[in-house]
Amino acid sequence: MHTSSSAAKLRGFTRCASVCVDPRGYDAAVEEDFERPPNHDRVLRAVARQARSLAGGDRNAGRTEGAGQEGERQAEAMASRLCAKISSHVLRILGWTLSLAWKRLYASEVYVEEGALHKLREAMKSGKSVVLLPTHQSHLDYMLLSYAMRAEAMPMPHIAAGDNLNLPGLGGVLRRGGAFFIPRVIKGRDDEQLVKAVLKAYVDVLVRNGAAIEFFAEGGRSRDGRIGRMRLGLLSLVAQAGNKKNQIEQARIEAEEEGDRSRLEKAPRDVVFVPVAIAYDSTLERATFAEEARGKKKEKESLFGFVKACFEVLMQRRGRVYVTFGKFATLEEFEEHAWKKAPPSTASSNFEECQLQHRHVVGSIGEYLARQLRAKLVITRTDIIAAVLMEKWSSGVQGGWVTLEELVAKSSWLAKQVADRGAVVSVDWDDMELCVKNALELLHEVVQIENEGEGGEGGERYKVGNTPSMHLQIWQHVNHILPWLASRGVVACVLHSMAHAHNRDPSEGVPCAGFARALADLLEILGDEIRPLLELDRARDRVEKNGTKLRLPREYYTEEILQATLELEAEGELRFLDDRSTMAKGQSTEGNDSLSFAANLVKPLIRTFHLSFCSAKSLGDGPRSESELIELADKRCLEELEWTSVMPSVAIIKSACKALLRLEVLSNQSNEYKREKALSRFDVKYGTELNLPKLEEASAGNHLRRYSSSLGSIGRTSLRKMLSLNGSSASQPGNSDSLDNLLKRTRSFIM
Repeated sequence: MHTSSSAAKLRGFTRCASVCVDPRGYDAAVEEDFERPPNHDRVLRAVARQARSLAGGDRNAGRTEGAGQEGERQAEAMASRLCAKISSHVLRILGWTLSLAWKRLYASEVYVEEGALHKLREAMKSGKSVVLLPTHQSHLDYMLLSYAMRAEAMPMPHIAAGDNLNLPGLGGVLRRGGAFFIPRVIKGRDDEQLVKAVLKAYVDVLVRNGAAIEFFAEGGRSRDGRIGRMRLGLLSLVAQAGNKKNQIEQARIEAEEEGDRSRLEKAPRDVVFVPVAIAYDSTLERATFAEEARGKKKEKESLFGFVKACFEVLMQRRGRVYVTFGKFATLEEFEEHAWKKAPPSTASSNFEECQLQHRHVVGSIGEYLARQLRAKLVITRTDIIAAVLMEKWSSGVQGGWVTLEELVAKSSWLAKQVADRGAVVSVDWDDMELCVKNALELLHEVVQIENEGEGGEGGERYKVGNTPSMHLQIWQHVNHILPWLASRGVVACVLHSMAHAHNRDPSEGVPCAGFARALADLLEILGDEIRPLLELDRARDRVEKNGTKLRLPREYYTEEILQATLELEAEGELRFLDDRSTMAKGQSTEGNDSLSFAANLVKPLIRTFHLSFCSAKSLGDGPRSESELIELADKRCLEELEWTSVMPSVAIIKSACKALLRLEVLSNQSNEYKREKALSRFDVKYGTELNLPKLEEASAGNHLRRYSSSLGSIGRTSLRKMLSLNGSSASQPGNSDSLDNLLKRTRSFIM
């Protein structure tokens, strides 16, 4: 790696060097510092042997030797289609190709957090199994980390990829570059158990041999720029493979099967989880994601589409790429935490207790990963400019237009605000005007530009584009910065709402108890659309240092309210009057600007929920399909978009529809029908056969616990589905007064 003159302006980053090195030199450097990776054929045999046992092939082997051999051959054939086969020659070609692509797309401006790769190298040299967990916003994510690691002569990770990328010709190249392909849909396949067994065995073999693994815990690429909910399937497999007891047991089995007692001498390996945040000035798929967020069906990958995209991509400039690393954490640390919080029981239900503990460990890893990725994702220059433009449009001031001078001043202010709160901000601090101009050039497809004054003598001014696609592309950038402003936004919305209800200015104060009730109400309405953005851990650290206390009635003393409010008081943006029974805006001008700015970025989300609720009201009595409600809400959002800011995303509208069911404002007829049918089928099939008591909805969970062994896998699955029935194909108003009240509440937050 080396630091160029342009990279020197970016504090804390170094520019990634070229990776076009002689493969023999790379191989020698890797062999000198790292363990030699296991032979590919040996890996296949080990995976096939373990997978046969997991899939039940050992029971067949007990009947006939031929059946056992056939099971192992099937497992080995599946493993050969799934497993990676890394080739140094292919890596050299890929490195040369990517160097040209980065030069064209990003002018070779691929930046990595200073010192991070050295830390990663040391972790890999320690003999632990390293699991790389990047954000997923582009198909280029697969290649960026491998590119940077090869530049530092580190072993290539084995990268989990969907089998939709296993295209003719391309799939073989990617496999030799480190990819292993997982079917996008496993459930319901004829060979479901075999696929699961091979995947579990492969992860187990990689972990026990200390190989680096890379996969995207979010699953698919993020369509809206937000860090999505972590999917825990592969994380669970890694946690199982890394468990020391499991490693010792597997080593014992292999030693018995191969007659090699030396395997028992190998110490179990710990697993190191490495969060990696990859940020782009502009993703290749930005326009495509906006169309998909509007409801367009995702196009299936094809070789022709890949070649076409390559030619189109090479004609574009996309700014810079930033790679940052979160805090490394080991599986042993998560397991110790799980033991302290919920120590396993030594009773007869020890297996179930261990399963619960495993789920707690995996859940803790997922939560930790989401927090780290949000905290370490770089706020780029395009994110800053997009947020300023969207806030201006949301405020309605000057029709949403902003001059270059205003844009430079506001961007400098916003960059400093989020940087002071701990965000990793990468802008050209020494020349913000040039930085803003470069960002506008990268956003030119989604920004309107016009000349001020007559004859164009007044200079240029800028505004968010006037189509839903343009708005959603801007929101992809705004959502990167929103976690650092969300707590301020919801507090400001509630404070203004309460002040309006009491006919007073927010600086005069509102009752704390009423404020707490309204804030809890807003958080309940928005649900998971806002809670993950509050970043309570970061707020908690600030509050603990400040040491203040908030005096509220006990029933409103929730963690979200406490942390969000006290953080703002600690920074002078809120103040308390009358022995802390009244809350008011802070007296500093900068603090008031911060609250207003954040509120204008949160209001579009609240407004989208409000318009969806209005659509439900206009449907009238009688059942309506979910698609009708979404279509009407989407139409309303597009009408509003002409004069104010909303989030015209089908996913957000669906969340609002789910909120109506969650708040019991709408009833779900389809859900009730499904439950009745499921209860009836269960009683007929299992109640009579097993002589179980008649099943009622309230007793389904008790049946699942008490009769688990008797029911078998099909019966257990039937009960679990019954307990988790959600989704809607038909809804109708449940309580008209509740819906009217909900509309009144959401309207007050966007006044």
